[in-house]
This record gives sequence, C-alpha cells and structure tokens, in this order.
Amino acid sequence: MKVFVYGCRILDMDAIRWHFGKNDYIDVTNQYQDILALNADMVLVNVENCNKKVLDVIKSYEAETKDVEEREYIYLTDDMLMEWYQDMYEKFHDAVKEVSKTATMEQKKALSLFYIHSNDEGYISDISSDEARNVFFIDFYRKSSQTTELIILSCGDDSISKAEYDKYVALGKYDRVSVDWHKEATKDLCLEELFYNRTDIDELPPILKPLKELLDTHTEPFKYAWFGED
Repeated sequence: MKVFVYGCRILDMDAIRWHFGKNDYIDVTNQYQDILALNADMVLVNVENCNKKVLDVIKSYEAETKDVEEREYIYLTDDMLMEWYQDMYEKFHDAVKEVSKTATMEQKKALSLFYIHSNDEGYISDISSDEARNVFFIDFYRKSSQTTELIILSCGDDSISKAEYDKYVALGKYDRVSVDWHKEATKDLCLEELFYNRTDIDELPPILKPLKELLDTHTEPFKYAWFGED
C-alpha cells in the first residue's frame, strides 16, 4: 500500500510503522502538491506540524474527490502518535524482560562487560561477581579524568550497605566508588542496547550468542517500526 505522509517526524514514523505495519511510506512534507497530483492509498497528515493553508488545501481536495477516489485520509495529533509509540515501547520492553529472565549469571556479567565496553568514556580493567548476591564489581578506567572507578552493579534484590561501601572506599585503590541501584533494569538496558545498536551476532562472545538469538526472535516485530527495514 502506498501511503503519503505529511508533517511527520522521525519518532512519528516509528509510531506510524508500528500502528499501520509495512507499507510504502512517502514523505511529501516538502511537496504537498503530490497529494493532489499523484496516486496513493492513504494520506497521513500530522495536523500539529502542518500550517493552516496547506491543511485547508488537503481537506478541500479530500472533500472534492471523496466520491471518485478510493483514498483514506487520517489527520494525526501528537496524542494519537504518542499513544501508538507508548504501546510499541511497552510491548518492546515486555519482550526484552522475557529474554532477560533467561540470562545466566555469566551472561549477565558478559552483557555488562559488552555494554560498558561500547561506551566511549572508558574501559573495564577487571570484573568480578558475587553470584549468591547477584552483584558485579567492575573496575572502570575513565579516560576523560584518567581515574579508576569501582562500579558496584546490583542485578538482584540485594542492596549494598553503607558499611560495605565504606570498606571499598577505604581501600584507597579507587578514585571513586559508585553503586548502580537500577538492579533488574540494568541487564534489560544492556539487551536494549544490543537491539538499538543492531549488533551483529558474530561480533559477540560465544556466551552471548544464544541470548542474542532469543532477543532477535522476541524483538522481530519491532525491527521494522524502529528502523524502517527488515
């Protein structure tokens, strides 16, 4: 199906592709006259990103041709688009959480390593874990300040006590000690990063490949909506 879109931004198109599915979307924002001159099955107009003169012309053309053209006109609002985008994101997050439930402790460790390694701010010099508590201890070198930090990453329900925090500070080994309190969200964010970056499975360590295959399966419905291609 050929669809003309007018006044739709990048995020608008994510929501539109999610809601309407795979179509031939043609942006006519800079040449709205194409709506009047060329054939299309549907016309989508973001009324909140369209000047009144153009909107009046489009609506007038729709009224004149509605009896002779089999064409659907939909006038979008930001509220409509946000509702569709929210629906997409909630379902995407649910899919990611399903995948994250299957991750082993070693896969979580590898995910954290991969995620922070993809960060230009620095690199990991060491990583260890307390499997019983589901906690990682990451030595991170930050290039901008030339400092070594200890990042205590809790991926479970266990928190870090002040006494334990003070113990690591007192070692004098680190310029800074920080605690990541996001817990379960942490590995979800790592998985989301794999999706958004479109990381090729061959770039991953073997331990993460089964997780990536599962992630690809669960997030297949979202690839077209986000990237506009299969």
